[in-house]
Amino acid sequence: MHTGYKIFHIYDRQLQLHTKSWLEHINGNNINNKIARTRLQHLQNHFWSINKILDPDIIYKTKRGHNLTNEILNLMKLNNLSITLPENQNILEYPQTSLTPIEKYVPTTWYNKNRSNLRNRKLLYIEQLTNYTQSKLLNWIQVNTYENNPKQGKIPKWFTELSNHITTPDIYSNHYKITIPNLPINKLKTLPNSSTIKPNKIQYIATEINNQTYIGKKKAIINSNNQQIKTQHYIPISSDSPITKCTGCHLNNQNINPQTTHNHTCIQQINTNTSILVPTTYTTQSSKIHSFITGRQNRLLASPNTIQQSLQATKHKFSKQQNTQIL
Repeated sequence: MHTGYKIFHIYDRQLQLHTKSWLEHINGNNINNKIARTRLQHLQNHFWSINKILDPDIIYKTKRGHNLTNEILNLMKLNNLSITLPENQNILEYPQTSLTPIEKYVPTTWYNKNRSNLRNRKLLYIEQLTNYTQSKLLNWIQVNTYENNPKQGKIPKWFTELSNHITTPDIYSNHYKITIPNLPINKLKTLPNSSTIKPNKIQYIATEINNQTYIGKKKAIINSNNQQIKTQHYIPISSDSPITKCTGCHLNNQNINPQTTHNHTCIQQINTNTSILVPTTYTTQSSKIHSFITGRQNRLLASPNTIQQSLQATKHKFSKQQNTQIL
């Protein structure tokens, strides 16, 4: 709109120019269309949210001059110009899942401030931070191990703040208890079947022998075709997360490791079809508020309940496959 002297406001000209140009590019059928859609998807990924960046109620603030696409979208939203994507075209991908988003249970100001920290660690859901039953918070080492983040370092301030928002210390159970109600079983924490992992990549496994949970470290591959491996038995120290070598018990396989006066090992032959992979790490950190076992230890990163539930799921799946083959 102009005055009687045909003088236009620069803001209106900017709005018209950028809106028209962006819409032409996003709806076109040329190289500009591909570039515009790629930049829009990159912005959605950078936004790190389960919400669409095109939502008219969302004004995503970035450094000025850092992202032209975001500045154009904000300009359109502030002028009540909404954008509707056609349902038959896969223009924008964003998270659509039944998992519980972190941003739903923390203050908006905190999430905006720490969005980049969560994005760098690939943390978007509560399930990435909790155990199998979602009753307690995992420690920093456990979270990074499950998410395959090689750089762990010291516990950052933002993780401690996040813990304060969604947990409360439970002195009775000696853990940080999740305060979010009615969370379902955590499907992300089901431990994988060992047979799905290459034998040379297996380190620690768990299985059931005589209705007792057995944890072992791979010593050798006996038969890769039959998926049989030889393992050294490991046992928890004082029923805690640190584990140590078993010096001999009733679970030792006498056929492959006869017990003698000078033999203080406990060896077993395990079928990977009926075992699961168990994550461990060598660290001083414990998932408990107060741990009486100090020092750098080889620690389990999965709780006994998680291991037991995963074993039950593996046994059920293996039995079902066996019955199918018989039929």
